[in-house]
Amino acid sequence: MKRVAFGTRVLLSLCVPIIGACSSGQQGLDGKSDMPSAPAASVPNASQKNITYVPVGGLTNKPLGLGAGHSVSASITVTKAGSVAAFAIFIGNYANTSDGDLQVKLCQAETCSEGTSSLLKSKDNSYLVIPLKPELIVRENAGAVNFVLSRLGGNKPLVIWGYPPIDPTQAMKPDGGAPSGLAAKVGLLYTH
Repeated sequence: MKRVAFGTRVLLSLCVPIIGACSSGQQGLDGKSDMPSAPAASVPNASQKNITYVPVGGLTNKPLGLGAGHSVSASITVTKAGSVAAFAIFIGNYANTSDGDLQVKLCQAETCSEGTSSLLKSKDNSYLVIPLKPELIVRENAGAVNFVLSRLGGNKPLVIWGYPPIDPTQAMKPDGGAPSGLAAKVGLLYTH
């Protein structure tokens, strides 16, 4: 009896990852997929360990496409004051094929900073870190931090993974229009 129970557990433990891969939106047996696969729970890599991530309202996600010449904007509430050296955004780049650049303009009140990163260096279903010049000094009681994320060039698809927002101002607005109902997963890299 114990051998059968142990063997059954081993068999089930092998089946769970296979079922999980099929239900996560990954490619089927024919190798085709219309959408990028939904990201697994993200664990920041060592270079991102100092990033303070802004919470979202849940784990359910939907892709928000961002083509060349288009932008999304939103606001985030900061819980920490300090000097911000980089902005991180969770993207899907269709198995590392997205091209062009991603530019961010990050502002608190009238103080702004900008940065650009190549999508060729990005990883699928991961945070793309965009260095800022100059660093943005964020004050805790100075209001929300607003960002505009713009796609510069590129022909290959790119998505910003969107999640339920905690606050309505967190919802991304494509090209400055109506809120999408989706919040981007973002983070700020503080130097101090």
